[in-house]
Amino acid sequence: MEKIKETKLIEFSFRDNPAIENYWDYCVQRKIPYIEIVPIDEDFVNISYDLLPSLPFEKLQGNLLEAISKIYESYHDFYKLPRDKFNFAGGDVASGATVRKEHSETIASQLFGYLSDFVSINKVSI
Repeated sequence: MEKIKETKLIEFSFRDNPAIENYWDYCVQRKIPYIEIVPIDEDFVNISYDLLPSLPFEKLQGNLLEAISKIYESYHDFYKLPRDKFNFAGGDVASGATVRKEHSETIASQLFGYLSDFVSINKVSI
């Protein structure tokens, strides 16, 4: 039987409904960022990322945290989210942010592309 070739990467997973059985291993095998969407309440979710699967023997140069935090602050201000929903925490390799539920899949997909590009440009061997 011929193995079917994977055509599109799974860019993110939902905590309550994982896209595949072990998304972390999936990301490690493909050396891609791990992105997970976690429900907070009826209107908001947390999108977290971890770059360890995409950096097995490398580290990052550049300031990813600064770049991502500027994007998140703009999103937060543009959509006039309540101050108590402003949550961005973490570091360059792993972080998370609160977003509106209806924006989550689009943001997670865009974040995947942004992180993938950043990693490919800014990783250095250790």
